[in-house]
Amino acid sequence: ITNLSLSSFLPSTLREGAIIVMYWLVYLGFSVAGILLIVRSFMKGAIWRGKQSALGKTIIVTGANSGIGRALTEEFVMRGADHVVLACRSRERAERAREEMVESGADDTRISIELIDLMSFKSIISFVDRVMAKFRTIDVLVCNAGVLQANGTTENGLEKLLQANYLGHFLLVESLKARVNLNRVVFVSSLAHKYASHFDLMDKLDNSMLQYNRAKLAEVSYAKHLAADGMQAYSCNPGVVHTNILAGTWMEIFDQYLEPILAFIMKSPLEGAQTPLML
Repeated sequence: ITNLSLSSFLPSTLREGAIIVMYWLVYLGFSVAGILLIVRSFMKGAIWRGKQSALGKTIIVTGANSGIGRALTEEFVMRGADHVVLACRSRERAERAREEMVESGADDTRISIELIDLMSFKSIISFVDRVMAKFRTIDVLVCNAGVLQANGTTENGLEKLLQANYLGHFLLVESLKARVNLNRVVFVSSLAHKYASHFDLMDKLDNSMLQYNRAKLAEVSYAKHLAADGMQAYSCNPGVVHTNILAGTWMEIFDQYLEPILAFIMKSPLEGAQTPLML
């Protein structure tokens, strides 16, 4: 009798348990979806609807082969820029980006590639020499290239993060404005500058995030300095954008396993490009 009662009772218990589990799974699914939608509503940005033309302008974009830099380049070409220079470290990646733009309808005569490595002052000066030989006026310089993590020092004996995110662009801007007509500079910066706790660039910092924050603060401060001197100079926070900036860092694993979720809640490169484009 006991065995009969247990056997008749067990299936009912399993069914009830399964229903409860399914209920909680559905509840959890809707809760997670709701949270993601709320986060997405804060992170996602609008597309700038301004129709301003870039007709006749010569524009340089550093880090133009991917992410925000590439999206900006495509927008400038679409808006009629006379010439856009892809200032990149890798010729292979820059050539691939250029080919894809041309395949999408861009005029290949208005897009050129010039190699530059912001971690090498020699490379930056060489870049400026080549640009000066081709153009007398640079209408817009977009300082977009940067890295989130890089250990060690450059060939110039400086922190890689500091040079890649600030000092390299500093030398680029100062060299260009001394030798050509540089009309406008836009720095694609980060909200990270608000969290900088060390301000002396000569202080050695072991933590890469502290280095990054400090470099971004220096970048924002430099933009303000240029503006105070009368140049059209701007720094902007593009928001939380889904790019390849995490590549090579310990955080890359999040991008690998959570890519669909990150792509859903974060801005696309095109959305991230809207603020610097408007400037």
